[in-house]
Amino acid sequence: ASRWNPEEDADFIAAIKRTAMGDLGTSQPDGVQDILAEIAMQAGLNDGEEEGLPPVNQAAALLLVRLGEWREGENLHLKRTSLKLYMPPEAEELANQSVAFPPEDLVAEHREERRSHAFAIDESREATDVDDAIEIETIDGEDWLHVHVADPSRWCELGSSLDQLARDRGSSIYLPEFVSPMLPVSMATGAISLFEGRTNLALTFSAQFDNNGAITNFRVRPAVLHSVHQMTYDNVDRLLSGDPEVPEVYTENKESILKLFELTRRRRAYRLACGALEMAVPKTQINVTMPEDGSPAEILAEPSKENASEARRLVAECMLAGGEIAARYAKEYKIPFIFRAQVPAPKVPELAGLQGEVGDICRNYRQVLMMKAAVTLPVPSPHHGLGLKMYSQVTSPIRRYADLVLHHQLKAVIAGKPCPFNSAELTRLMPVLERRGAAIQRLQRSSQRFWVLEYFRRLPRDAEVPVTVLRTQVYRARGGLPDTYSATVLFDEIGHIEMVRGLLQPRDIASKTKARIQSANPHVGVLKFVLQ
Repeated sequence: ASRWNPEEDADFIAAIKRTAMGDLGTSQPDGVQDILAEIAMQAGLNDGEEEGLPPVNQAAALLLVRLGEWREGENLHLKRTSLKLYMPPEAEELANQSVAFPPEDLVAEHREERRSHAFAIDESREATDVDDAIEIETIDGEDWLHVHVADPSRWCELGSSLDQLARDRGSSIYLPEFVSPMLPVSMATGAISLFEGRTNLALTFSAQFDNNGAITNFRVRPAVLHSVHQMTYDNVDRLLSGDPEVPEVYTENKESILKLFELTRRRRAYRLACGALEMAVPKTQINVTMPEDGSPAEILAEPSKENASEARRLVAECMLAGGEIAARYAKEYKIPFIFRAQVPAPKVPELAGLQGEVGDICRNYRQVLMMKAAVTLPVPSPHHGLGLKMYSQVTSPIRRYADLVLHHQLKAVIAGKPCPFNSAELTRLMPVLERRGAAIQRLQRSSQRFWVLEYFRRLPRDAEVPVTVLRTQVYRARGGLPDTYSATVLFDEIGHIEMVRGLLQPRDIASKTKARIQSANPHVGVLKFVLQ
């Protein structure tokens, strides 16, 4: 086959770009595939770990970077995706019109005026989209948990252009570089968020619990919140640890926060007793800033605090309770609904001789590997991973279209109106949203991996970093060859988990060692390292 000068041949470059973005179906100029196959072989791209991306596609991306067509350190997954990452120009106008001239409030006469303190706990008091707040109230000596959820359905009328926009997007997309919201920014960070210092509209999921943590009474109703306090996870953690130097608003509400803490601890113990499985494993929290001058991205990588904070566990437990309340309410009132379920998995026992945090991480990692993915169903079914007889997701209607749909269903029943979706319509809608959700998860996961590998690529050559061995496996050889082993390790400094193969000796579970980084190629998804 003849060769081209890529700098002069626009057809060649266009063909390479099509291939790099996953297109193998269109015709290519003669020799393109041979060139890419040669690059793939030379670069060892058969070891690539990107989901569904053959070596030839990876080679095309690598070539474009070498030619300067694509930038080093540029997330190529954003080029490949067909998802709608950016709001159309008319979105903000749709949002402004909806806020200025809102549709009829279907449940206006049913809204409960709430003047007691509700706590919106987030990473920062400057959080821009606040979609939940929690409250504990004592009525006749009995404690009620109230999970207040933002009510975007008040402004986002079904069938409207704004609703179609949210439906097409499916959910917000969280990437290391930026967040692509489901709803227009001015709305998500404005009228529908539960902000301090103003009146907020919410849909409230409330329950009483027995001494074991089981729900004994529940209700769902729309509300008007007059007293939301925005708080941070860090300050709530400080309060729970007994730090006397927390801001005054925390000490003023200390009794209520401690009640919430004790209630959610009891609730978690109840779920574990009902078969819930411990699945907390480390994750990487990675944030990327793209300088406007085109200079290399700034990467901040650290272990996520998601599993290491009492305040975060408190809020998460409240959201799970809200989901159970919604599912129970839907069942009782025979509302067509979307339920989430998960089949049971064997419980991994404590690992012999391993105690403390490291032992828990090793056991939990094995547990996660044994779990089947949760599924959506039109009928209430057990969610064994959570230890709940029934469960629905309803606490993120700003971020998930399925949650928004369920808010419309609930509010119709509260108002005494027919549900906007019958069971057949919901059954048809569920796979559409699931496919979109799966595509979003793939993009989020591949983008996360891209930037983790870019972080490793920037480390000094042969850098050594601390790791913990979480799991080891043996690969039996044939023909008299020696067995080999793999080790799955946790990169302690950033919370990343990765497997290395081809070891000649097994590694002890929970042992600490160092990994020497040989190479990292984010464009093809390959990290190579050796254990010391």
